[in-house]
Amino acid sequence: MLVRIPDVLTSEQVARARRALEEAEWVDGRVTAGHQSARVKHNTQLPETHPVAEEIGDVVLTALQSRGILATTGDEPPGWLPARALDNVSVKELLDAVRGAGEDRYLSTEALPGSEAVEQLLERYEHATEVALRGVSVKDLAGTLPVPPAERG
Repeated sequence: MLVRIPDVLTSEQVARARRALEEAEWVDGRVTAGHQSARVKHNTQLPETHPVAEEIGDVVLTALQSRGILATTGDEPPGWLPARALDNVSVKELLDAVRGAGEDRYLSTEALPGSEAVEQLLERYEHATEVALRGVSVKDLAGTLPVPPAERG
């Protein structure tokens, strides 16, 4: 299932990613499907280790790490883990981190001049997002997680 979250990346990031994706070599999606799902899977995709997929993923992962949401493991190659408990990471915080991924602080919307009407609209948008997501954590998005067998009484 795909979930579309508008305005997560800057327009420059989206344009750069689209150009890279258009130029990349795509493969039959059945390469990652199991035996049964291969019969009904009809899509193309980037290979999991394609440089473009890795580059776009790295932009998002780095943004989440710089905000203290993710941490890297000491493994080689490093893996990613939550930097703190998921019930202590708000959805708003996660969304803000991804939206600002790779954004140059001198070219951010905060640094650029804008009309008063645009500024007011952005403030209303930010306030509405804050109100709508207040108290919702990343753990809440996952729903009720099963209790591991070792912790069952």
